[in-house]
Amino acid sequence: MEDLSVIKNNQENYLIFFFFIFLCFSLAIHKNIFIQDWSSNFDMDIIIVSNSLSILNNKFQSFFDHPGFTTILFFSLYLEILNSLNMFSFNLVDINQSSFLLNNISELIFHLRIFNLISIGLLLQTFFLLFQNIINNKLYSFLVTLALFFSYDFLSYNFFPVRTETFSLLFLNLMFISIFYKKLNKIFFLFFGIFLSFALFSKIQVILLIFIYLLIFSRIDKSILFYIKKSKFFRLNIVLNIIIGIFLYYTFHNILDTLIYFFLLNALNIFFYNFEKTIKFEDYIFIFLGFSLLFIFINIFGYDINNINTVFTPLTSSLRWVQEKYLLFNLFNHGIQNFIFEIEFYKNIKNYLIITFYLILLFFLKFKSIEQKYYYYVIFISIFILWAIFSMRSGFLRYGIYILPVFYLLFAKILTLQNFDNKKKILIFLILINLFVNFSFISNKYNAKDNTSITKDLCKNKINLNSKALINYYFSINNNNELNKFCENFMKLYN
Repeated sequence: MEDLSVIKNNQENYLIFFFFIFLCFSLAIHKNIFIQDWSSNFDMDIIIVSNSLSILNNKFQSFFDHPGFTTILFFSLYLEILNSLNMFSFNLVDINQSSFLLNNISELIFHLRIFNLISIGLLLQTFFLLFQNIINNKLYSFLVTLALFFSYDFLSYNFFPVRTETFSLLFLNLMFISIFYKKLNKIFFLFFGIFLSFALFSKIQVILLIFIYLLIFSRIDKSILFYIKKSKFFRLNIVLNIIIGIFLYYTFHNILDTLIYFFLLNALNIFFYNFEKTIKFEDYIFIFLGFSLLFIFINIFGYDINNINTVFTPLTSSLRWVQEKYLLFNLFNHGIQNFIFEIEFYKNIKNYLIITFYLILLFFLKFKSIEQKYYYYVIFISIFILWAIFSMRSGFLRYGIYILPVFYLLFAKILTLQNFDNKKKILIFLILINLFVNFSFISNKYNAKDNTSITKDLCKNKINLNSKALINYYFSINNNNELNKFCENFMKLYN
């Protein structure tokens, strides 16, 4: 009977996953994603395709800003699989030809869009499994996942075009899903370390999100500090973390980046010890082995060492992209009242307002203890702090791909603490509200764009250092000879 229950549970999970895939592809077809020109998103689409081809050909990367390696690596493997199945009109053996990228870029980006939608389907499935672990109800978990999906700010900048946040969040979710489905042994910690490295090698900003996840999924135990003081496991880890911190500081020469990793490692120690007090140090250190496997892979196969430098300098690398106009003190200098009294401001943050309103309502309901209530206040405030930090890069109160999920995870967590019978109605109403306020995202089609003129202008001014750098950056071009051949081929094709 138990085996039948497991089989039925797995079948239901597969059905839900295929529904998410169907949902993603249906919305993509409706929004005309597959008939868009390859140049319609002159950013990450081109970067991921060109860098994936480049690492397949000669391991060169032009893009490692944050660092994006996981997405680039997995798409290159995806291309190899499709090529082995003869799914292309070309053959990857011709990849070293100078005209290969331009001759086949439309087909390559078409497959990148399919790859992205499959990734989003997987991401939604991981959120469903996280919600299921919290709520312990498949229907409620499915409804919360749908509510999150229909929130415009969650996937609007990742649904089209392709971006690296999807994979960072996917592997972050897998880290925490594995906790609830596996015993805390050597194999578990090995895979946890692998997932952690894949998350960080996709987008380093996810390192800050890990702290919020640790708070959300931690068990509330006031006695934890008492046990930590007597724990051999924790004492050994403190020594190990100090050694790692010293190594990072003397290797990368940045105290802030060293501290963020030192705090992360100690937070993980506390989290796992709180989760299972019988945890063994000799098992736990397999996290470091799993985490280092990707570094070994990069070094052995000659991939760009800048990927590793970026991962170990998360704050320094992120601060390069901070835009002064988005700094919070500028918001106050320009008069916050100008935002508060503008309707457009509330339209831009409507999805955040909906979920925070739900959370505030739940905070008024009964908790088991005042400490429990304060604990969730701390998480709520922490999310807002993280939201403000991310705003410095992309705009005031933005970055929904990272912020909205943690709001929804907190919502699911608090929802389970309440003893009332209308949870299904609340969740259905949440979905309907999200559908209503985000109807334009769901119903509107993407406008057809042709941005080939951008590359034309860059090629016409290729002597200019800035134009040259941008061509190299977007199309993963390694030297001047390749640059000249690329521009010559491009002007023949698109003049």
